[in-house]
Amino acid sequence: MMLWLRWICYPSTKSSKLVTRRFSTFLYDNKTEKDELILTVTEGDHDTRLDRFLRRQLGGRLPQSFLEKCIRRGFIKIDGQTVTRAGERVRSSSILCVPKQLESFREADGDGTVERQRPVLSQLVKERVQNWVLYKDTNLMVINKPPLLACQGGSGLRDSHLGTLLPALSLDNEEPPKLVHRLDKEVSGTLLLARNSVAAKNLALLFQQRQVKKLYWALVIGNPLPTQGEIRKAVDGKTAITRYRVVEKLHSVAAWLELEPITGRKRQLRLHCAQVLNCPIFGDEKFPFDRLEENTHLVAYQGLSHLLRRPKGIHLHAYSISFPNIETLDKPQKTWKTVTAPLPLHMENTWNTLGFHK
Repeated sequence: MMLWLRWICYPSTKSSKLVTRRFSTFLYDNKTEKDELILTVTEGDHDTRLDRFLRRQLGGRLPQSFLEKCIRRGFIKIDGQTVTRAGERVRSSSILCVPKQLESFREADGDGTVERQRPVLSQLVKERVQNWVLYKDTNLMVINKPPLLACQGGSGLRDSHLGTLLPALSLDNEEPPKLVHRLDKEVSGTLLLARNSVAAKNLALLFQQRQVKKLYWALVIGNPLPTQGEIRKAVDGKTAITRYRVVEKLHSVAAWLELEPITGRKRQLRLHCAQVLNCPIFGDEKFPFDRLEENTHLVAYQGLSHLLRRPKGIHLHAYSISFPNIETLDKPQKTWKTVTAPLPLHMENTWNTLGFHK
């Protein structure tokens, strides 16, 4: 899947390094700069993430990683208070103070500041990305994200992430859709995108109110006991809740689990399976079987690996997502939509080999 991403055109390595040096100089050498840019939050931007608000105000030229670093280092103030979280929500009429250099980077020309170019998508790439669409209406769309594709950029990813492919999903809209939640890079399946700013705010609110239901399918080593239940174990010091049930099992060797995350902590499902159920997800390299303190299913793991000929890829898939229709949110009775995504090829082959009935 990732091979066709090579057709995307990237800026040169020399240009990227120059951008990095200029931004690093700004971070550490101009930390005491007194000049500030004042931004006022309008009603239309109420309850927007801080990083998204800043990118909307300053343009898309600043790399996301650099912007997040500015926030973590305490460069941004809201109503006089320093904020350090990119996910902080801005409120209507709030006053933001940001370093004026942020605007100067946006406005600079060819005097040494190199603009990071957006990748150019070939027609073939656009068509393949558009084939991911499972459902769309005027407000949102659901795509089947392939495995090994990160949702957002990060260290070392350059432009090999979903964010650079969103323009291919604009379709009949002028603007590309917006991410409102994420899947791990290794995980495939249903991903909900907002097609306009109003829909993005409404969907973000639905996620906060836990009105979006997500179901995952996973292949785990061993059989969880009991065969269904609710896991409550904090992740990174925050409450994390997962419901699970065994759909089918292969003797004591492996089990097909249906997982429902009630909370959305980073790698929550993978941690809960490995550390609470003691049944790690097959193919998970971050929480592999041999790192567990209790290797009670080691023989089962070795046998399953031999049977499946050690297939690459984590066996975790966002099978379905259910959400209220945005246009019925204010009505007494909401209508709901459920969208399902077919298994990726490596999991489809595993299900067929093990005789699981979908």
